[in-house]
Order: sequence, then C-alpha cells, then structure tokens
Amino acid sequence: MARTSEGLNATIVADVLDAAEGRPIVVALGGGADSAVLLAAAVHGLRDAADDTPVRAVFVRHGLASSRMLEDVAVELTSDLGVPLRVLDAPVEDGPDLEARARRARYEAIGTDLQPDEIAMTAHTADDQAETVVMRLARGSGSAGLSGIPSERGPWRRPLLHHTRAELRGQADTSALPYADDPSNLDERFTRSRIRHRVMPLLEEELPGSARRGLVRSASLLAADEAYFGDLARRVPIRRDRGFVRIASAALAVEDPVVASRAVRSALRHVRDGYPGEESDVDNVLSAATDGISRPVSGGLVAVNEGPWVRVGDLPPPPDSTSAAVGDRFDWAGATYRVTRAEAGHPTFLPGGRFTVFSSASVSPPFEFRGVLPGDSMATGEGNTPVGELLRAHGIHADLRPVSLLAVDGAKIAAVVGVRTASWAAPLASEPVIVVEREVIR
Repeated sequence: MARTSEGLNATIVADVLDAAEGRPIVVALGGGADSAVLLAAAVHGLRDAADDTPVRAVFVRHGLASSRMLEDVAVELTSDLGVPLRVLDAPVEDGPDLEARARRARYEAIGTDLQPDEIAMTAHTADDQAETVVMRLARGSGSAGLSGIPSERGPWRRPLLHHTRAELRGQADTSALPYADDPSNLDERFTRSRIRHRVMPLLEEELPGSARRGLVRSASLLAADEAYFGDLARRVPIRRDRGFVRIASAALAVEDPVVASRAVRSALRHVRDGYPGEESDVDNVLSAATDGISRPVSGGLVAVNEGPWVRVGDLPPPPDSTSAAVGDRFDWAGATYRVTRAEAGHPTFLPGGRFTVFSSASVSPPFEFRGVLPGDSMATGEGNTPVGELLRAHGIHADLRPVSLLAVDGAKIAAVVGVRTASWAAPLASEPVIVVEREVIR
C-alpha cells in the first residue's frame, strides 16, 4: 500500500491539481526534494479527492557521475508512493554547455514519451525563476527572456514557481520523502550554479527578503506584457512548413517594431528547434522583408524575400545550371522565374529585384542560368567587374553569393539576375526587351 505524505502544504497540493486540469499527470523526477514534493502532492491530492486521474513519473538517465544515485532515489520514492516509474535514456557527455545540453535532452526524451492526453510537470521553484531572470538580465534579454520560466507552455506545467526551494525541502523532510542533492548543483563551472551560490546570496544580503520575491514578481509582470504583445504578433500571417517558414512581408512592415520582432521570433522558433534567434537574426529577417535583399540567419539559415513573403529556411546548395528560352519557366534556389518578351512601348520595368531586363537586339535566348563560379566577371561599362564585388556592393552576404543567379548568353555573362544587367545587354527605352521575372508567391 502506498505511504501517505502527511504534512504537505494545502496550497502546494492545490497548485498542482489546478495545473493538472483533470488530465493524466507525468511528473519529471530529478531525484531532488522539489520533484519529490511535486509527485507526492499530485498523488496525495488526487487520493484525498477520490480522483482516479492517472499519475506516473519519468526519470531521464544522462549517464553522468550522479545519475545512478539520483535514479536510485527516484525508484525508492515512486515505490513508496505507489507510482509507476519509467526511466528514459538520454546520455550526454560532460563538458562545455552541459547544463543546456542535458536540459534539451530531458525535454526531448520526456516529450517523445508523452501521450497526447497527458501533461508533463516539472518542479521549477521561485528560486529557479529568480536565478533565470538574473542570468537573462546579464545576457541582455528582452521581456520575453526576462519573463522567465513560463508556468505553462504546450503540454508542460510548472505549478511550484511561487514556492521556494527551502519551503519544498522542508515539505520533503516533514513528509519523510526520499530525495538527494545533485552534486552538479554545486559545480561552479555552470553559470546558474555561480548565480545560485554567489550572486543570489549577495542580493539577499543587500535586499533581505525582497530580492528573490522582487525578481519573481518582475518575471510575472513581464510575462503578462509578453502575452499581450504575443497576441498582437499572432496577427502577422505565418506559414509553417517542414524546414522553413514564410512570414507576410507587408504585415511586418506596418506593425510596430515590437510586434514585428515578436512575430519573427515566433517564426524562428519553428525552424530553430524552439530557439528564437539572436537580435541580429531578427534584424536580418526584418530587413530582408523590407528591402528585398537576402540575408543570413545563424545556424546556416537564410532569409529570402519572395514578394509578399519573406522565407526563412536552410541555405540551399547551388542548383545545377539550366537553360530557358522566351516563354519558359524554371526554378532556382526556392524561387520560380519566367522568361518573357515585351514589345516597344512596354511598361517600365524597375531594374533589379524581381525584374532583369535585356535589349532584345543584344541577347539571343535561350539563356544558360547558373550559379557563380570563381573568376566570374561582367562588363559594367567601366571594364569587367568581378561578380563577387557586384554582389557585395549590392548587399548580398558572402554566404549567399554562391546561390546567386547568373544569366549567360553565349560565353558572356548578360546579368546578375535581380542585381544588374551587363552594359552590352542593357536595353534602350524605346526597344523591345527580354525580361527575366522572379514570380511572386501568393
């Protein structure tokens, strides 16, 4: 028979049950006092309420020095409480960025194991929240980062964010719950550990009783602001697909920069495994949306203007060369182009961007369309200019130049498509023209 956990604070139990919303509960056990209390509160509260909602626990085994000790405690705790335990293997190597790598591994392992109707609970505390705010403040985070650890996101719930680590340890001791202290929490190689053991005690000494409470309140206020601006950002149309995302360029242009930036971060989370990108990534996407110039995004991605959309995704490899005559359409690096002819008296085509215009008397399609090769140069009226220099002057990032498109007529480069037409191929205002148009995605 499961052992009862007498002495648990009624508020803790109520917070856990409220977060559950009547759905099956999966508690992420780490072996410490915090998650022990979380699991006991779920079991104790449901039993007292005569509620048969299922509860189970998971422990993620990383294969580190302390893993076996913490797993043994998790086994003992779940046995005492009569809760099924599932141990998931997610090994990580010791070394740089260990905390972040282990955290990602845990979330991925538990998320994969989670059933559609279940919610996952973690035992983050008010102390964790305060430490997170200090850490992100030092890194220059905005309100999204400074709002701290969310109490709810997707299937995840964190019902103990307003309870302190000391309070939960006291609850574990009062209820005689098995737990152990993870030695890695004392390892000052890790930023969070240094904040926990050096910075927070200093803040509490200078601001007794208010430092942690004030940081947690700031996180809560900023989370409310972030939720409001997040609702506004969701008005920006975003189309998500496997490996890339499209954001409506016009909406980014008319929205307040605060809202537009949030929309971009939301899109980047889709293609960056939940990471919202650095400030420079957001700026590059917004710039690509407004000026039409493709820009890189960290992680090997690229932001490409596609008319009413800016597309963010993997940087494609240079496609094979292709041939196209008047009336043909072809694809290149995620965009579709067509070659057409316009007679004298045609409307004016703005050079660059979507349209590349040639004198029909000077070129003889079909063109060869290919990527940039070492040594490529084009006649500009001031001699031959290296294509790489033309792209640089046009603001094309070095990472994107290999997938830039050239139109070749015979043996001569007739244009860097979307950038500049060769001097010998440029049209006069009164003559028929050949037009290479990048089609707009609607």
